[in-house]
Amino acid sequence: MRNKILFFLICLFTIVNVLDVATAQQEMLAGESNPIYIMLGSMWFVYIMKFILVMSLWYIYFYGSIDTHFTYYMILLILIMGSFAVGLGVYANINALLTPNYAEIVKDIPQDVKIKSYNIMITFVYLLPSLFSLLTFYLYEKSVKYTNIKKPLGGIFERNRNT
Repeated sequence: MRNKILFFLICLFTIVNVLDVATAQQEMLAGESNPIYIMLGSMWFVYIMKFILVMSLWYIYFYGSIDTHFTYYMILLILIMGSFAVGLGVYANINALLTPNYAEIVKDIPQDVKIKSYNIMITFVYLLPSLFSLLTFYLYEKSVKYTNIKKPLGGIFERNRNT
């Protein structure tokens, strides 16, 4: 196995997306807040986008090469934050499936309110943390060469063997 961590994260991302598709039932679509679904009126576009993203990640794992540390970090961040965000969607789908009369409860919620709630969730759970993390890594990458680090090699949890 090439990279066990990357393999595990792509597996997790794939499983969470499959669960998301599996738990998005027809009777729940009245409460769906995904802007792509609301604009186009079909979950097939969402499913196709998920499929393309997952297959692209598997392609990168098996056949692609990653050019920079920043790109690799970005892929890891997408996998971690994406799994978390989609996992919240799976949790919401399961709650909706377990709620009697769910479609009747949510049918009167206006589309703009659904989109606004979706955007708020994505902004605070995915986008802002990702942007701060990417900015931090970018600044690290640009400034580390100007910093005197006593132990430049090794992981965060490794001890210096010379002490």
